[in-house]
Amino acid sequence: MSREKFVERYVLFGERGVVGTLTNFLLTVDYLMRFGTAFGFSVEDAKQAEKVTIIGGTEFVSEEEEQAISDTGAVVARISGSEEDIFQRLKARMDAGEPLP
Repeated sequence: MSREKFVERYVLFGERGVVGTLTNFLLTVDYLMRFGTAFGFSVEDAKQAEKVTIIGGTEFVSEEEEQAISDTGAVVARISGSEEDIFQRLKARMDAGEPLP
């Protein structure tokens, strides 16, 4: 089901209380500041975006939650792996001056 989107890009970290969410957020702060990207911890908020990037594996945002976001018509991508992997992928985007898809 597609509906009007109010946010172009959104970075989703998952639930605040999950171990590792704060780390993923801190790894992403420079990226968020560079591109002025909307971000948060709510799947419901992410559903309002045209493009959503999930930071972290399925322990942060489940495959079912990812599919629910996609079902709203959003383009969804996920960056997961080690802290270093996440940091390097974000850094490469910043160095290239290209926001996440």
